[in-house]
Amino acid sequence: YSILMEIGLQTSGILTSWVKAPLTMDKDDILFRNLDATAELVKYIDLRGKTITNTSHVVGYSMLGNMGVHRFTFELSVDGDVFYKGETSFGWFVPEVFEKQVGLDNGKKVQPWHISQRLARADGIVKYDMTSDTDRRRLFAKAEGEKLLRRSKQVEFLDTITLLPMSGVYKKGYVHGQKIVDKNDWFFSCHFWCDPVMPGSLGVESMYQMMEAFCIHSGVGGDMTQRCFEHDLGKVSWKYRGQLTPKNNKMDAEVHIKSVTHRAGQYVVIADGFLLVDNLRVYSTKNMRLIVQESEEQIAAVAKPVPRARPLQQARSTTLLPRKEQFSSQVGRRAPARRDPPAGCLITDRNP
Repeated sequence: YSILMEIGLQTSGILTSWVKAPLTMDKDDILFRNLDATAELVKYIDLRGKTITNTSHVVGYSMLGNMGVHRFTFELSVDGDVFYKGETSFGWFVPEVFEKQVGLDNGKKVQPWHISQRLARADGIVKYDMTSDTDRRRLFAKAEGEKLLRRSKQVEFLDTITLLPMSGVYKKGYVHGQKIVDKNDWFFSCHFWCDPVMPGSLGVESMYQMMEAFCIHSGVGGDMTQRCFEHDLGKVSWKYRGQLTPKNNKMDAEVHIKSVTHRAGQYVVIADGFLLVDNLRVYSTKNMRLIVQESEEQIAAVAKPVPRARPLQQARSTTLLPRKEQFSSQVGRRAPARRDPPAGCLITDRNP
């Protein structure tokens, strides 16, 4: 999902500079950060081999103290067909703001939900060490031969994943993930020039990774033959009020499953989430949407017609003879030998 987020958001950074918004700050050293967004996947389009067009518009700009807030809309389309759209806000900040970031709770530090609720040793809790080959096999063995393992290790962002089925604020399931910050992680040097920070989209992606682990562990769609993941149509919202940099020590992420519903051959999983940096909540998400469904290969295999055997008379070449010759050619032929039906076969009164 983070790929769609980045394609939708990155043009805002170009547009804000093109309209000279940074000049309103009257500062030499300022930082540009996404604040929030609501995005909607409106249509499924096979993007392989296609060119995506991003159309973005500035819809507002205002100064809030030492911060400049720029608002945009965006639409992603292929051949004029819009498939992803949203509205978003970005901020221009002086670096000092992030030296004392206050997060979503006005500076208050909190524990992950399952710890604050004293559920760290609850019955049914399961923990996977994603850095251990043994634990990875233990989790992924539940999806062997299926299409649920869609991530390379480069886009796995958690060292451990802890699951509590039928828990969380909605009593539908709770997942906690943790990562010890590696100051050499690849994304720090690939985001902003000389401004190492984990992209917010990758924090959201870690929450989708936990939703996938929940589905695999809990057997969502276990009645299917070859499951795969897909993103559901609809709106997803996120809010950022802080960041993760190489100066931080630990990242915690958590998702609360809101619903798991069955719909026309699919299972739809919806969840809310939070991300904590050194116990400060800095991200929140609403209505992350994931589908478990049969893979394209399995659907094609089921839909493929079974070839029917050709009747023997169609396989032979037939030469049409005049009626008299047809009759004479049949003189002297023997009738086919009688064959009794196999034992146990249904015999009707029409049998001789």
